[in-house]
Amino acid sequence: MSAATTLRADDTPYPIGHCYGEQAMTNTIKFDLPNADISAAIFIPASYAATVTGDELTAIRVAMNTKLKVQELTAWVREDLAGENLASKTIEGAKVAKGWNDLRLTTPYAITGKGFYIGYTFRQTSATKAILNLSRPGTGSLYLKGGKDEWADRSEEGILCVEGLVEGSVRPAVNAALVTTSMPKYFILTNQELTGAVEVRNLGTETITGVDLDIECGGAEKKTLHIDADIPYGTSAKLPVNTTLGINSADPEMHPVKFTLAAVSGKEDPDMSNNSATHTFVVRSQGFNRKVFIEEFTTEKCVNCPRIAGWLHNVLEKKGDKVDVVCHHAGYYEDWLTLPADKEYLWLFGPKGTFAPALMIDRVAFAEQEYPTVCPISEDEIADQIDLRLGEISTARLTVDCDRFDSDATELTVNVKCERADENSMTYDSRLNVFLVENDVPAQSQAGGDENYMHQHVKRALNSTWGEEIKWNGTSYDYSIRFRLDPAWDKTKMQVVAMIYNFDRYDCRNNAIENCASVDLKNGTLVSGIEGTFSGSAENVEAVYDLWGNRLESPAPGVNIIRMSDGSSRKVIIRR
Repeated sequence: MSAATTLRADDTPYPIGHCYGEQAMTNTIKFDLPNADISAAIFIPASYAATVTGDELTAIRVAMNTKLKVQELTAWVREDLAGENLASKTIEGAKVAKGWNDLRLTTPYAITGKGFYIGYTFRQTSATKAILNLSRPGTGSLYLKGGKDEWADRSEEGILCVEGLVEGSVRPAVNAALVTTSMPKYFILTNQELTGAVEVRNLGTETITGVDLDIECGGAEKKTLHIDADIPYGTSAKLPVNTTLGINSADPEMHPVKFTLAAVSGKEDPDMSNNSATHTFVVRSQGFNRKVFIEEFTTEKCVNCPRIAGWLHNVLEKKGDKVDVVCHHAGYYEDWLTLPADKEYLWLFGPKGTFAPALMIDRVAFAEQEYPTVCPISEDEIADQIDLRLGEISTARLTVDCDRFDSDATELTVNVKCERADENSMTYDSRLNVFLVENDVPAQSQAGGDENYMHQHVKRALNSTWGEEIKWNGTSYDYSIRFRLDPAWDKTKMQVVAMIYNFDRYDCRNNAIENCASVDLKNGTLVSGIEGTFSGSAENVEAVYDLWGNRLESPAPGVNIIRMSDGSSRKVIIRR
């Protein structure tokens, strides 16, 4: 027996597979075939099988998304994917359950150290989404076959929710798997810092006390980090990764970085087949802090909308300076606040149908969700998703200003200044949306709310549904728009919200917001344009800055921050 194995006295089955007992929450796989056999499988390589050589695989756990339209289910073991079943178990459709199904094999499969496949086949009467797979890519983790088609390796699409149960006395003392890497999308050249995490699963009987993580990046020298840990058998932990990388150029733009568990508790791992993962960074010259853009779908006919609005209100009390919100009055019928654009935004729900209440946070899908719209299950879920986005560097930023406040004004000029990290950023159909929003709007008849219910973040006007197409001048873009102000609107409770994103008209899942900014109308500081030079007395001007804080020799076209000798400051726009 190798030094990597140990004998266990108990008879608890040992799971073997790639999902590690995790069941996916959604399904994306469907075969449009009537009365057809659909098969799915994973591969257990020889090095993995060797950790339990001498034991028997006695049962297979299959996670099913539905039992509808499923006539029968057969779990099996094969050494050739297209070959005969070496061990199997069949149950009729009536016994198939949504979720995990434990099928005990009629005859156990003796594990010899040779690689083998664990899979299942079900008979569908018509198209059904029965297969469950985790969305993260793997290796040998997802093979599919529909009807008479050939087997296809689709491991890049995910990990099949299936695992074998092994009985016997041989167990690996040391064995770990690198489950996922949680790394930022962008690597910023100006700071060279890499801050992220790796999720490590302990498949061995000994508690993991630490790991040595190899990091390989292109032609740079391999770096090894030791990370202390305390991971008991059968559990996972996210371990922090804080280091620098030897990336010194944004050419090429995409940099793959390989992470490998080189040692576990100071020992060699007998199975390295699941110890590596690759993350590809998008390299940028610089990065900016992010503000999160939330869109809420709500209507007065929606009885549950006040509950979600209450959760969002509580979150904003803690994170309000880091978040901007705009409401779309659509999703569940319409109401008196619905604008034509609200109905167009229903496209962002995708083919699953519309509903309210619903939220979008930066138009990015929540974990295990395919589309960006979601009905959150708790206040904490909203806060957690905001925190995830705040942790990601942005490649664009913007500032917003509007006319100095005038309660009698009937029009409002808004200026937005955009900047991108470099000329490789925001290159695909960049758009700028500008919204005029009002808070504390009394409801007419809100289902689920009382007589004092107030609507927040009501969208009163916007530049266009999908925004103004940005034509970059190098890395900058200036935009101005003039809104009409309805006398019925309370200007003291209004604000301008702007956001920037890349528009993909063909895929609603690919419209993530890159950044946003806002200004309350009562805090607007724009004044009339000045032809030529600043008209203030030169001896009273102490310094001139642009909106990013860069000192200027003299006022320049656009918005200038003028610092006076008496300590006061003012914003002045110089028109070209």
